[in-house]
This record gives sequence, C-alpha cells and structure tokens, in this order.
Amino acid sequence: MPLIFQNLMNYDRATANLLGTFVQVGGTVGAFGLAWLITRAGFTPMLALTFAVATVSVALIGQPEFSLPMLYVIVTIAGWCIVGGQPGLNALASSYYPTYLRSTGVGAGLGVGRLGALVGPLIGGALIAAQWSPQQLLWAAAVAPAISTAVIVALWLVLGRTPKPADAREAPALAH
Repeated sequence: MPLIFQNLMNYDRATANLLGTFVQVGGTVGAFGLAWLITRAGFTPMLALTFAVATVSVALIGQPEFSLPMLYVIVTIAGWCIVGGQPGLNALASSYYPTYLRSTGVGAGLGVGRLGALVGPLIGGALIAAQWSPQQLLWAAAVAPAISTAVIVALWLVLGRTPKPADAREAPALAH
C-alpha cells in the first residue's frame, strides 16, 4: 500500500508510510471492536457487514477526489474491516468445525489465505506493470472482500444468524 500511495498516487514517502500505518492501526482496533460486536450480533451478520464495508472502502482508496484527511479515514476503515475481520473469520471457522477436525479445518483455511498472500503481490505487480491506474488496482483489490461477503452471506442463509457450535450439532449423532 505505501508503494501505491507513493509511486502511483504521488504522496511523499512519509505520508505514504503513515497511510500504510493507519491500515494496521485500523486493523488492530477493528479486531477488538469486531470481537465485541460479534458477541452481540453474531458471526455471520457482523462479518457480512464488515466485508461489505471493506469492499466499498478498498474501492474508494484509489479515488482521486478525496482529500488526504478523508483518505486517512477510508484506509483506517479498510484496515478495521480487512485486518480486523481476519480474527473473526478464524473464530467463525473454529466454531464451525467439530473438535476432532478443528485444527485441520482452521489450518486449511489459513493455508488458502497464505496462498492468496503469495499470489496477490504477483497479480498486483503484473497489473502495475500493465500500467493500471490506482483506481483500477484498488477496484481489483476490492474483488476479494466482495467474494468474502458473498460467501459469508451464503453461510448466513444456510446456517442462520449464529452457527451452532459443531460439537452441539453432532452430539446426538455421537451418542448413538
């Protein structure tokens, strides 16, 4: 992000680094804020809302019409939603799998995420090499949280507001 801010959006190095820092600060605060909100509203509604807001905020980052103070607000919101939402996804996954599969299920999900962390910069570099504008790059980056939103909404429709713990769903079957 700081390289996009500096090289493509023409902010000085200090401003670009500070904008990148605001993403992480938003994520740290977001992790605690979302934990509190999830305990009150449930995993799926809060995570669906979080990733929907992430989609919009990430797409807005590259828009040239925003002032610098507004850009700080937008990147902080994006950080809250993207970085802060990840622990919520991990907690949702751990409540979805039964105890005997929990570490494998959560680990597999994190592994897929790591693949995205490897491939994402390669795709971003290719798009930068293809001379995509900052707006186009960040619209492309907004696709991932849009997909996350759709998946969580689908999960919400299938499992309801807050999924029952996997162990509770399987208890009658295990009793036989």
